[in-house]
This record gives sequence, structure tokens and C-alpha cells, in this order.
Amino acid sequence: MSSYTLTRSDGCVVTGTLVDGKVDGAVTVKYPDGNTESVKYYSMNVPVGVHTTWDESGTATLTVKYEDGKAVEVNGKPI
Repeated sequence: MSSYTLTRSDGCVVTGTLVDGKVDGAVTVKYPDGNTESVKYYSMNVPVGVHTTWDESGTATLTVKYEDGKAVEVNGKPI
């Protein structure tokens, strides 16, 4: 297992964990000011749980719920 931190071209900082070269656990993106842009969860590269994105003022703008690697809900509505 290894942790990583990357800085995107827009100045946002991405942190997460790799296991055997695959994303595993939470991936967090922070705006340049340190506020959280998004939190997403993966199990060996497969999206799981609820992924949330916030705007720069801290308002949640998008939530996507994943089950078995597939999106099943967007902003609380089934898809």
C-alpha cells in the first residue's frame, strides 16, 4: 500500500492510496485554498459508496451513490 499526492494544473491537490497499483480507499481533492472539492471511494479501482462534490463555497453540488461499481443514484434520485 502506498499513499499518493498529486497537484492538478488547476492547483487542486489529490490524495489517495494505491494497493497493487490500484486505487483503494478514499480519494480526496482539495481546492487550492484547502477546502474540499470532492471525496470519492474505491475498492481496487471500483467506485463504491457515496461520492460527493462541493463547490468552492462548500455547498454540495453532486452526490453519486455506487453499488457493485455502478452508479445507482445521483443527487438522491435513482438512475
